Amino acid sequence: NNPDSPQSLNNSESYNGSSWTATNALNVPGFNSVGAGAGTQTANIIVTRNLPFSDSTTLGQVSEWDGTNWTSGTSLNTSRGDVGLDGIQTNALVFGGITPSKSNATEQWDGSTWNTSSNMSTARSSFSSSGGTNASTAALAAGGDIGTGVTNVTEEYNSNINVTTNAAWSSGGNLNQNRSFMGDAGTQTAALGFGGYISGPTTTTNASESYDGSSWTATPTINSARNQLSGAGTQTAAL
Repeated sequence: NNPDSPQSLNNSESYNGSSWTATNALNVPGFNSVGAGAGTQTANIIVTRNLPFSDSTTLGQVSEWDGTNWTSGTSLNTSRGDVGLDGIQTNALVFGGITPSKSNATEQWDGSTWNTSSNMSTARSSFSSSGGTNASTAALAAGGDIGTGVTNVTEEYNSNINVTTNAAWSSGGNLNQNRSFMGDAGTQTAALGFGGYISGPTTTTNASESYDGSSWTATPTINSARNQLSGAGTQTAAL
């Protein structure tokens, strides 16, 4: 999405490690660049927010990918966009976002139903999220847009079906730099956040930080400062 000339696209591409190949288009007319996805190349789930931004009816559209086609998925309980979404197609976690006000809602996905879970402490959108394949039991939210600016706040999500309180968000170590719209990769205890806005839509960074489960540490910067970028992989092998 070009902020100077907004145009919403529904293009879809796959990556084989060296090149991108066009695949069947998304089943929605087009989505803003802050759509969130989880899963693998052949089994993916995404939550998108269509343009225009002011239209709340375009929030939280869910689509699923089977390796060939995109189809409509089960709607979220709380319609929203710019969410955090991690996990796999049949076991995922969605949290935060914009409704169009900032949201702290959290929902777990079991492959057929979205189940309401523990709210985040800080309502926000456009943040970095990491959880890996076990996101429904352990996830991470870092930075983001809180409505009055960007933040460096980090929260960790933990869920255990064997205890009475089976899900909760708790404070984690803050990012070294306030920012939103980062790229991300990794898991709750071995995460990576890179790029993003640092003080508004005109200031973009190439900074990168790694998370060890308690604190963030500066890592080598990405080559090009940018925002609203995608990320995939692990803390030590990311894209």
